[in-house]
Amino acid sequence: MKDDSGADKSEVQTCDLLVRNGYVITMDADGSKHRRGEVAITGRDIVAVGPENEVASRFRPKRVLDAGGAAVHPGYIDLHYHSPNHIVSKMVIDGPAYSEDTGPWAGTAFSRLGQFAREEEMYAAALLAGLDMVRNGYTMYMEPGTAEYPDDVAAACEAVGIRASIADDNLMDMKGLPHMDGAPKDTKTCLNQLGGQLWRNKDPESLIRAHISIYGLGTQSEELMRAAKACADENNV
Repeated sequence: MKDDSGADKSEVQTCDLLVRNGYVITMDADGSKHRRGEVAITGRDIVAVGPENEVASRFRPKRVLDAGGAAVHPGYIDLHYHSPNHIVSKMVIDGPAYSEDTGPWAGTAFSRLGQFAREEEMYAAALLAGLDMVRNGYTMYMEPGTAEYPDDVAAACEAVGIRASIADDNLMDMKGLPHMDGAPKDTKTCLNQLGGQLWRNKDPESLIRAHISIYGLGTQSEELMRAAKACADENNV
């Protein structure tokens, strides 16, 4: 008998990690759940999911992790996160014991970060964001096109091992926000930069993917909006 990958289910295989004793929520098309389930992992691939003993009988794991009955599920995906701003978010004291309104302070801090942060700071912020996300069950996020140094954000994500989708930085050709350094750009510059990160999608195994994003908030011309939509359609992103 063979599984979906074509492997013989009766043959004992080696896997890197076996997660056992978990309440496995598969999120598959049938909404399958295994109250005492197991997950086998080899490298970056999940190679088997199923009820207790059924998976373990097929694999000889190098490492076993007992989930202790906790939920085991696919990682969360944050569809809109400004990782370069993560350092400022760590400075804000949160909780009912802190009565001061942090809104104005945070706005100023974000503005100053945008003015003075460069590659090293952006890398550190994205590194910290990735670590916090992984610790809280997130395995991917989408940067909405506001990272001035997308290559450094990508490098930080790869260092952590978290997936991300990034875009060209700050594509706006009309009056931008006061804190945006060097914005707005002229339309020609925006059009030349549009789609500049899509080369990342050539490798299907890459942790870092790319999408099309323009800044929004009324900061884009109709020409730029139409070009962005056409670029996204052409590249199926």
